[in-house]
Amino acid sequence: MKSRRRIIQTCGIASTGLLAGCVDLRGDDTQENDMDDEPSIEITDVEFDSLEGSCTSESESSVEAEQSNGTVTVNGYVIRGNPCYEASLASSQINGDELVLSVSVSETRSDAEVCQECIGKMPFDAVVSISGDTSSLNTVTIRTVDKTFSTTV
Repeated sequence: MKSRRRIIQTCGIASTGLLAGCVDLRGDDTQENDMDDEPSIEITDVEFDSLEGSCTSESESSVEAEQSNGTVTVNGYVIRGNPCYEASLASSQINGDELVLSVSVSETRSDAEVCQECIGKMPFDAVVSISGDTSSLNTVTIRTVDKTFSTTV
């Protein structure tokens, strides 16, 4: 039993010695944080409107964006198999120099309704209010379940 206690004491002393360099006993913060140098920007509000779907000859989803005075205005559309879908905002975030809007698309018709057979275009508009220095923001990306598409601002 004495040898077990001695081993535990020895391990405790050895581990204390190994960790000694990891503890700042001075109480002051002398490490610099690189994140403090980057401008802080955050989304303060998002207004998202889904417009009525229609038939189209387009084959790819698209987005356009414009930035002015802390506001990013986004106009885009998502292509689906028919126009009986509606776009909605699932989430929004700023990731470095990129504004990312995740858009979900869901059917608007009930099982009893018949939808026109054509390629559907589901347009949407978003106005994103941002606080802070937006000069580094240069890309707007739209993510859906199956597609990602971007534009510069």
